[in-house]
Amino acid sequence: NELVKNPTVCNKVMKGGGKVKGKKSSTACNYLPPLIGNNQFYHWANPPQDCANGPNKTDCMGPEGLDVYNGPVPMITHVHGAHTPPEYDGYAESWWLPKADNIPKGYKATGSYYGGPLSP
Repeated sequence: NELVKNPTVCNKVMKGGGKVKGKKSSTACNYLPPLIGNNQFYHWANPPQDCANGPNKTDCMGPEGLDVYNGPVPMITHVHGAHTPPEYDGYAESWWLPKADNIPKGYKATGSYYGGPLSP
């Protein structure tokens, strides 16, 4: 995807078992930070699973006072004009993170409805 440092080299790295021309790439597949950090106090795609109320999960309001989120950008696809139910077309909890090498440990890669609400 285009949300990693060097998508072309990253694709070659993924296909080549982690190496390009005999050298392991250390940064090609690193995620790009968001242009503007996200205030975590709003209900949002929450990869760190740090919630203000209730159990920690992937879609919630973060606790007040957290630093601005500068991790990988959660993505959701929405197609204008598509004749599909909303849970399959840009549903807020169906986000996913880029396939990057430097996703922080403990972050979830997908939201609770990724793949649709009936997904396991």
